[in-house]
Amino acid sequence: MVVFDLDDTLYKERDYVESGNRAVMAWLRQMHPSLTEQQLRLIPWGDEELRVYRNHFPGIKLPAESRAALDALKSAGVPMAIITDGRSVQQRNKYRALGLDDYIPPERLLISEEVGARKTEPDAFLRLMEMYPQETDWLYVGDNVAKDFFHPNRLGWRTAMLLDPAAFNIHPQQGWQQWPPSHQPQFTIPSLKCVLT
Repeated sequence: MVVFDLDDTLYKERDYVESGNRAVMAWLRQMHPSLTEQQLRLIPWGDEELRVYRNHFPGIKLPAESRAALDALKSAGVPMAIITDGRSVQQRNKYRALGLDDYIPPERLLISEEVGARKTEPDAFLRLMEMYPQETDWLYVGDNVAKDFFHPNRLGWRTAMLLDPAAFNIHPQQGWQQWPPSHQPQFTIPSLKCVLT
């Protein structure tokens, strides 16, 4: 089974941040119709702005490279899943907006808030293995050495890090080779297309 991280692996998280900022600005325009755009941008965010940001349905799209890789895996009959940190509403909205339900059934979307543990704990990885005891070949594809590879490495999974040479990710990858080997991916890939090889 090929298991993906979500943010900055299947799409760029900055796109979600921009979508959330647009949603908050649209809400602020409704709340303060007399203010200019510049004045609206100076309003400090409070609980309501965060609520709008976290609950908005994002205007994000699955990149062509991701779609091509997922299409190929689906055509080859390779089962797929997602293990991701985050809040349930946000991550499930991203999942639907990206059309990932075409490839991965909702029960194979494991979110830290729903699991009750972040990826720095083994819970989500173990739960997925318990759900599919017949699976013997596991691959986790992520982007962040701080939390993506330690537990799958320990559980005997293969692990791959999608490289970000343009440094566009929310969590920069620079210096990842200095992490202990237990946290490092077993190999790196320049493109999700490499998952197929």
